[in-house]
Amino acid sequence: MTHKRTNMTYDIFISYKRRGTSSATAAYLYELLLNKGYNVFFDRKEMRSGMFDEQLLNHISDAKDVIILLEDTSLAACFDEESSDYFKSDWFCKEIMHALSQPGKNVIPILLEGYKMPPKDTLPKELQDLSRCQALSLEISEVEEFYQKYFVEMEYLKSMPTNISRFRKSRSNKASISSLLFCYDGYCYDINEYGEYITTIDENNDENHPYKHGVEFAGEHKILCVNNDTFERVMIKIEVTPYHQKYIPIEWNKHQFIWKQTKDTIQNEDDIDNLVFWGTALFEGTRTNKPNLKLSLLCFDKAIKMHSEEAEDFLKNNWTVVCDRKKPWDERVDWIKHAAKLGVIPAMRYLGEALYKKGNQVCVYWYREAIKYGDITSMLALAKLYTDFGNEPAFKLSIVTNGLADNLSDFLLIIEEKANGPELYQLGEIYYNIERDKWRVIRIKPQRSCISIFEKSAEKHYTVSYLRIGEIYEERYDLENAIRYYDKATRSPKRIVALDKIAGCFYMLGWYSYEKNVCEIILKETSYRKIADKECRINAYYRLAYLYRLGLGVENNTDEAIKLYERILEECGENEINALANLAILYESQPELDSQKSKKYYESLFRNKRCKDYISYITKMPLSFHITMDSITLFCLAHAFANGICCEKNHKNALRCYFECSSKYYFTNTKDENMIKTAKSDLNMTTKDVDTEDHDNLICLGFIYYELFSDADKAKMYLTKVFERGEDDFSLLTLIDEEHDGHYKNEKRKEYYLTQAEGVYMNLQSDELLYFIYNYGWNIARNEKINMIKKSMEKVLMDTDSREETQKN
Repeated sequence: MTHKRTNMTYDIFISYKRRGTSSATAAYLYELLLNKGYNVFFDRKEMRSGMFDEQLLNHISDAKDVIILLEDTSLAACFDEESSDYFKSDWFCKEIMHALSQPGKNVIPILLEGYKMPPKDTLPKELQDLSRCQALSLEISEVEEFYQKYFVEMEYLKSMPTNISRFRKSRSNKASISSLLFCYDGYCYDINEYGEYITTIDENNDENHPYKHGVEFAGEHKILCVNNDTFERVMIKIEVTPYHQKYIPIEWNKHQFIWKQTKDTIQNEDDIDNLVFWGTALFEGTRTNKPNLKLSLLCFDKAIKMHSEEAEDFLKNNWTVVCDRKKPWDERVDWIKHAAKLGVIPAMRYLGEALYKKGNQVCVYWYREAIKYGDITSMLALAKLYTDFGNEPAFKLSIVTNGLADNLSDFLLIIEEKANGPELYQLGEIYYNIERDKWRVIRIKPQRSCISIFEKSAEKHYTVSYLRIGEIYEERYDLENAIRYYDKATRSPKRIVALDKIAGCFYMLGWYSYEKNVCEIILKETSYRKIADKECRINAYYRLAYLYRLGLGVENNTDEAIKLYERILEECGENEINALANLAILYESQPELDSQKSKKYYESLFRNKRCKDYISYITKMPLSFHITMDSITLFCLAHAFANGICCEKNHKNALRCYFECSSKYYFTNTKDENMIKTAKSDLNMTTKDVDTEDHDNLICLGFIYYELFSDADKAKMYLTKVFERGEDDFSLLTLIDEEHDGHYKNEKRKEYYLTQAEGVYMNLQSDELLYFIYNYGWNIARNEKINMIKKSMEKVLMDTDSREETQKN
């Protein structure tokens, strides 16, 4: 098929649906790219007389880049139940098909509002290549950041700003073949070339002292002049020849100073064109005049009342600009309300969310307005709002949903029927919260489980839901199912996170060789430059270093562990205090490596702000106050205080740090006997100098000797002193009496923790004990459940390994 050519060609073509978020985003993106110097086709601005279909297809053929904006309803024509070929008559789909049919065309799908690209096999054959194109996600409020990251830094566009590279070069080195001369004619105005601001002309630039703008290349130049007083914009096209100077005369048609408008002059104005022009000027502002949103809205509001479609379109397309949180709420809310009243669903949703965060129940009104248009996101927000109120909702659901449902259970079923993959994921979270907080929503009896909703979401191609199902099973200590769903999630965009979760499950099961293999895959597939993968990558380093340090699943290799910890510091800096602590300990325990390095890492640890904050809390807070800090870092600080390494000796601080270690399940069960020996040596030295009559010191010593060293006699000696004073009621003392030698093998102790771990420990009167018992008991209960499935999973793996071996043979 051939198409008649048009004279004008464009480098970038923007394809979008003329409704919803796509329309506003397309307009915003067009203005942004245009101002950056790109040659962009946007049908609402660039369409000429003639056959529109020929123009569109020709412009797509000519363009180097085709940007395709996609949201929930954009590809609805591809899934029409009545006609499988309906998409062929949809112009948006036609544009995509034509772009995909062009060899070498750079097609860039941009996904809006969390929309996910449909899988290849669900699309018509003619559109399946769209799923193979690298898609980018965009939030409307982050267009500038999106442009800088993907179009500038990562160079997703093949197009270049027209002449912009040469223009910048000529400005930087001052080399020019000609000069354009601008002078003041009574108005202050800005000079722009290819989207770049050059200078502002004012009374300092008269005919005798014009501003000289040097240009490097001959040919046509486009200069945009923006009048800061009247907001008029004049585009001047100039043919430049070498070694000549040209005066640039400017004829302004508008002579009314926009910034002198008042509420009265706007109310008295009856010319729609003037109102729209004033509104646009007051909305955008200039380099010398700040925007005035209140007067701008007044102009548009009056124009809309006079039935101006242009004013309506401007307000619909630009309301997101005022959503910047830096602007006062009073300035923003009126703009957004006007857009909502014009039927802009995202504006209704934004108002609902904003008012809900402020605790304003008017949010329900805006959610209801959006639900009238069938907005699923607002339905989900309303369902969450309803569950937050628990048994006493502040409103009747049937009224708010416009009669859709009388109760939450029915409402959730309606949402389930209408929702797509990402929306079902949100619905699954609501079900999860209901199941978790049954005590808050006793009257609500959901007819689905959260896992079934997440599975349905995954079936609708939102594969991230598999990751969430895995997390739920892991919370229930059903690691067999957790690993199974994490494995499915490795085929989703969250592959690296899923692998990290699998490695964690293997660690809990003690399958260290499997954990090592998964960690190596993570490091192979990630880069420290990608922020999204950074946490999982660092976790992999830590896991591998731990395995090498203790010889779990691999041969003991301290050198390899040190290399991994140092690699963490290379990629993350000294904020990774866990790596600093491990390196300090490793170098100190093996001085033949480099004794000076141990001191260097201790010094870095004490310089760290987080460690400084923790140390200051030690002296101020009671023992019931706990800080989340890795047990290795706590051990390192305790050892430093006990021995005065890079700090003054402080035995009270050392005891407090070791007390914290004794409440860390990881540390009390570590296989690193050297650390336990070091801790015992430190305590023997510390008890000689510390005040053993002090309440806090007695509690610390009791717990440390009992939990860290399994010395029940010494623990009773210290804890009994506190008990005899009547200062605390230690139920743990009774437990010590029932045990043999304070070891953890006694069934009575295990039984005690298992019965207590899932509840709130009402039997404990001491705040100091609450955190410890809960933390340790919870982990004991976890291990019991893990051990129950470990044997069955080992059998599955053994069967799998034997089958693989048989196949090899």
